[in-house]
Amino acid sequence: MMVEIFMVTRERNCRTIRCVTSPINQGSIAFHQRMGFSIVEGNATVEGVSVQKNYDGRGQDRVLFVKEL
Repeated sequence: MMVEIFMVTRERNCRTIRCVTSPINQGSIAFHQRMGFSIVEGNATVEGVSVQKNYDGRGQDRVLFVKEL
């Protein structure tokens, strides 16, 4: 599925894909990294991962990813 998303993104002349997940979702973090996404440096660290504090509201920290195509 992600490969298809990458193809459609390129076809539409987009060059950047961004994703978001919870810092406790280690499976999602590992998946995104395997797909070539980089973790965007945040303003805090949770569970050893850089996060953006309060991204989804108070106490809702998130891991941000980016992939340049």
